[in-house]
Amino acid sequence: RDSGGGLRGWWCLSWSLVVIDETLGSESWIIDPAPTPRIMGVLDGCVICLAGYQNPQRGQMRDTALALGAGYRPDFDRSVTHLVCAFHGSTPKVESAKRQRTTQIVMGEWLQDCSKDGVRLPLDDYLMFPPPTP
Repeated sequence: RDSGGGLRGWWCLSWSLVVIDETLGSESWIIDPAPTPRIMGVLDGCVICLAGYQNPQRGQMRDTALALGAGYRPDFDRSVTHLVCAFHGSTPKVESAKRQRTTQIVMGEWLQDCSKDGVRLPLDDYLMFPPPTP
């Protein structure tokens, strides 16, 4: 779109979508933090479910997980290996994951940092409910 404001153009740079949007009052760049090809497959074998996220952030987190090679489930089920949470609290998905005991419940920063660093990071610093220390 170019008449009356709106999207004026877009480019694809290194797997990131850059959009110029004039509806925000001034020319702005919106960058989709899609991973570069070198880090695709970082989360192979992971199945991600998101808890507590609203769109558009929910969609961005889902797209990041998929681009890193993870599977995605919108609803929690037994196949989910990682429940990625927007906040520390009790939600139906968190309670289901706690009962299952095989799903890792992690903060959203884990997924973001995996994408930023290009590696699957250890969960220790990101666990919502770390195991008690002996």
